[in-house]
Amino acid sequence: MRLNFDLIAFEAQLFGQTLDQTVIQIHSDAFGALAAGFERQNEGVAEWSEEDSDISKGQYEDFIRKGWMVQIRALTTMTFALLAIQLLGFIKTTNRAFLARHYQPCKTGKKETSEFLRIAAEYRECYGIEFNDLPGIETCREVVLARNACIHSDCALSDASMRRTARQFVGTDGQLILDKDTLAIATNDMKSFASALARVTRERVDAAKALNS
Repeated sequence: MRLNFDLIAFEAQLFGQTLDQTVIQIHSDAFGALAAGFERQNEGVAEWSEEDSDISKGQYEDFIRKGWMVQIRALTTMTFALLAIQLLGFIKTTNRAFLARHYQPCKTGKKETSEFLRIAAEYRECYGIEFNDLPGIETCREVVLARNACIHSDCALSDASMRRTARQFVGTDGQLILDKDTLAIATNDMKSFASALARVTRERVDAAKALNS
């Protein structure tokens, strides 16, 4: 009896599980530890002695809040980096390997500035797969831009990036930030994109097999 097992779809499922079990879990554990530390510091505000320290209670509270935001931005940067690594690894290595087995090597004619755009161009020109037609693509693109902004621009999107994204991860202060809810948006849309990409990849692979048989 032959099992109807789709390895392409299975790899997309593994991608989603990695987001849930690794990225979300790491963020949740780290955020919880930071929040607990922030609460402990806040509890000490009531006992703060301005006379002994020459620092006012308001200044101490500002110091605590600024330290909290520095830690949260660092966690945001790490999480966006993990998301981008997983996404680029899936489209560049895992999923593309299925296509490369059945299509001749191909070079794209257009030179793109970012790795994500270069990969998207390769899928379009070499395999006939248009990322812009797949659900979740806007969020995937925004995640990659957010990762770059956090690493190179202190978690601030450029004006150009602000104009061409939905700004789903921009906080009230204009900087990028991830919490439980916005991280869920990112991972859910990334999983939708991966599943859709796996389906169209299966179609392309099956078409190539039929053509070469």
